[in-house]
Amino acid sequence: MEVRKNKVFSLLVGIIAIIGGIFALAYPKSAGNAFAVVIGIAAIVIGILIIIAAILTGNVVSVIIGVIILVLGILIETSPETFNAWLGLIVGIWLIISGVLGIFQDFKTPKLNMLRLVINLLLLIGGILLVIGTWAFASAVGYIIGIWLILYGVSYLTTALTK
Repeated sequence: MEVRKNKVFSLLVGIIAIIGGIFALAYPKSAGNAFAVVIGIAAIVIGILIIIAAILTGNVVSVIIGVIILVLGILIETSPETFNAWLGLIVGIWLIISGVLGIFQDFKTPKLNMLRLVINLLLLIGGILLVIGTWAFASAVGYIIGIWLILYGVSYLTTALTK
């Protein structure tokens, strides 16, 4: 009976994720904004919890961190589009740094691995493209969420159907 429950659960999660992914692809801007709103709410709640815990323990540094997280959450809630644009810039910079560090690491190893080098070059190029076209990433967030949800749903469906 337990396997049956898991199978049904997997089927439901898979179907719901696929439907959510289709809606995200159909309405990418709304999906991106919904993602930002969820992140904003999480930041507000986490900020408040950190502040409360810090006050109870007398940790001044944690109060400051909690306030910063709370303010960031409020800012995200007031402008989800701005959050999505900044997210693209942050991810772009992260990819550039990862790509450059990876390339240096590739050349430091005794045997050059061409696949790793190509992957690190792609990370670098992708990061540059994200930094240059941050606005494109902001509009692509919804598509990324949609594709991820569909893949996630298919994964759950295949799990359910192979049990």
